[in-house]
Amino acid sequence: QECRLELRDITTVTVNYNTMSELSECVIPHGQNPLVCIELPCVVGNEERALTCLGGVSSITKAAKQECRLELRFRPEDSLCKPVFAKPEKVTNLVFKIRKRRIKQSSDMNQPTAQPLFEYDVHVLGIVDTQFEFTGLADFQVLPPDLTSAMIPSCFQISKPLDEAAVRSLGCVSFLPPCTLSRFDKPMNYSFRLDPRLEAAGIEKAGELSVAARWRRTGFAYGIPFDYKGSVPDKPHPDVQDTSNPKLKLMRKLFEERPIWSRPSIQAKLKVTHSLAKSLLPLVSYHFTSGPWKTLWVKLGYDPRIHPEAKQYQCLDYRVPKEVDIVEALNHWRLGLRRHKPSKGSTTYSTKVVQSTAGSEEGEEIDVVDETTYSFTPDVLPSQRQVFYQLCDIHDHKLQEIIHSSDGKEGKCDEIYGWSDKITYDRLRRSLNEMTKKTADKIKNEAVAGDRQL
Repeated sequence: QECRLELRDITTVTVNYNTMSELSECVIPHGQNPLVCIELPCVVGNEERALTCLGGVSSITKAAKQECRLELRFRPEDSLCKPVFAKPEKVTNLVFKIRKRRIKQSSDMNQPTAQPLFEYDVHVLGIVDTQFEFTGLADFQVLPPDLTSAMIPSCFQISKPLDEAAVRSLGCVSFLPPCTLSRFDKPMNYSFRLDPRLEAAGIEKAGELSVAARWRRTGFAYGIPFDYKGSVPDKPHPDVQDTSNPKLKLMRKLFEERPIWSRPSIQAKLKVTHSLAKSLLPLVSYHFTSGPWKTLWVKLGYDPRIHPEAKQYQCLDYRVPKEVDIVEALNHWRLGLRRHKPSKGSTTYSTKVVQSTAGSEEGEEIDVVDETTYSFTPDVLPSQRQVFYQLCDIHDHKLQEIIHSSDGKEGKCDEIYGWSDKITYDRLRRSLNEMTKKTADKIKNEAVAGDRQL
């Protein structure tokens, strides 16, 4: 049977062991400071020793007031002892003091033997609002080989590296503990798998690993950083397999007309797939892994870092502002397209063209990149929230005036802005934001006007 304690007015409770039917009451003391509860992962036989292992009353008070970690050292006199940590947690608990007393009964031999009766005195000692619980591995320790010999004192200052003879002259054990035993104090499940961030640093170079954010490109394409000091590649990689694909001749012609291209623009011009462009580009170009021409493909032997006219081929990372809802504008445009054909000069929206090419298998459809995925045209919304534009692919005379406003004033080629500057890039982005918002509003107005006519 259960007995419920209701904390109200009195401090003593009497419970009948047989029936347990009496409701009990006790009082919560007011005006006292809240208590701190510390759950130690051991059996405390000596309270003074327990306080010493916790760093004393001052360490406990500091941890409780400043809400920081509390250390527990089972060997506080040993500087090599690894502490166990506990974080403070806010709780609403009570501390009870319960005294159990047996009630004497009359010894009448004629009456049957009954169960003994007990009386319980319950007192509330205080309220606990902070609790420390040690949940780490308490036995995770590294000990020196010989505990009886003297250790190097913690206050010993080493101003210069000590040789073996100097260490032996100290008469101490040459034992250096690790700086940290483990990153984690709590047990955890770990399946022994290779870290996916580890990858081969070079082609067919076993044993050389590096941490990277993405897998490196395959196909033996040359990729150099902006701060590369050597000469740029002028020939394809020797392991690249040449091909007789007719698209290769057209690609060479494109790089003769313009030395720097983006992969989407190559796909749109040649009407080739992503995989075919990926296999043909290493034969005629290399790419930068950082700098203003990052992700762009450069003609072999051409170094844009020494040619100021390469400014027009730099890449601009443009992102549509959050306040411009191009998704809603797209829905309005599609709805109006179903109802009526757009009139001449009306605003259009970029779509992804799907068609079949001669190089594909019969019946296979290939996605062909539309021009709006890499170039900007007035009255046409960007194809996505984030678009990479080459400066020469921004088709607007006002924006081109901003781009060429610093012609003849180029200094040193910068790793971020190339042959341009921050002011020009900021002006360009502000103008693109204004034009994109104006186009989105125009599409919505046209859709509303079309609905009214219907």
